[in-house]
Amino acid sequence: MNEFDLIARLTKALPTNESVVTGAGDDCAVLDLGVPGKLILFKTDAVVEGIHFTRETPPAKIGRKALARGLSDIAAMAGTPAAALVTIALPKQFDAGFVAKIYDGLNSLAEKHGVAVVGGETTTNPERILLSIALLGTVPRGRQVLRVGAKVGDAIFVTGELGGSLAGRHLDFEPRLDEALAGGTFSHPYAAGFERRAGRRSAAHFGSGQGGRGIAEICRAGRARGEIARQGKF
Repeated sequence: MNEFDLIARLTKALPTNESVVTGAGDDCAVLDLGVPGKLILFKTDAVVEGIHFTRETPPAKIGRKALARGLSDIAAMAGTPAAALVTIALPKQFDAGFVAKIYDGLNSLAEKHGVAVVGGETTTNPERILLSIALLGTVPRGRQVLRVGAKVGDAIFVTGELGGSLAGRHLDFEPRLDEALAGGTFSHPYAAGFERRAGRRSAAHFGSGQGGRGIAEICRAGRARGEIARQGKF
């Protein structure tokens, strides 16, 4: 059983209630908690030593990456991040200075995007560091952008460049929050003009090395197929 089969199995019969607008299967859960004019975005993501970083990775970049992944998911839903909780699991023998620098990187990115870090949890994990971020954000009612929505004839655009993880840029990528909230988010005139005319029907965050997977998920959700018609930078 691979990761996707496991996710499908685990999410098949999740409990729900009347607050759920969009549940498992998108970049964030979308909840209606009665906030006037707004829906709540709820997201969690984790980075694990040996998978997403090594012990030689500068610690500030570990913390930055952990938060940036969740911020990118908020951006994919056209939302604004608000607050984060941080869970960190450490080996019994840990370097307090190293851990403090992890938080320095996380806190610096949080301050840049107006995110309050409001608590969390510390626990023990044998041998490896694990860092998990839970994020809350908001989006105006009816303005959330889901993976579902792609239609035949739509164009697919990417913010930034694909393949950065191979060059080590997976530690330094910038969450595209400004692009997600601005009108005409692309610098290329064709892409910007297309968005002004047609709007965004669908969006997804592509993780490190997952550009093809992200496009496939948008197409699958929209019951459509994608085609790379040309190569170029937008």
